[in-house]
Amino acid sequence: MLRTLLPGTDIAGGCGTSLPLGDVIKGETLAALGFFFITLPCLAIAACTGFAACGAQRRRAYKALAAVVLTAGLACALIPIGIIVWFLTL
Repeated sequence: MLRTLLPGTDIAGGCGTSLPLGDVIKGETLAALGFFFITLPCLAIAACTGFAACGAQRRRAYKALAAVVLTAGLACALIPIGIIVWFLTL
């Protein structure tokens, strides 16, 4: 039975992509990397917008909410950078 259609593609295991050294990244790993490198930066941008909007309000509750949103935005922005640094140390 023909299991491999193209290098890096397996019918039973789903599609993947080949790396220069011959390793294969499977679909689940690609989905996780997409979450970390696409979704989290988008959430960071939205959090920065929310921080600016909440910080511009006069009430103290909005100022406190701005601090929470800023903290969440910084976490979303720094996680992909941490992953890149971690990959470079492997």
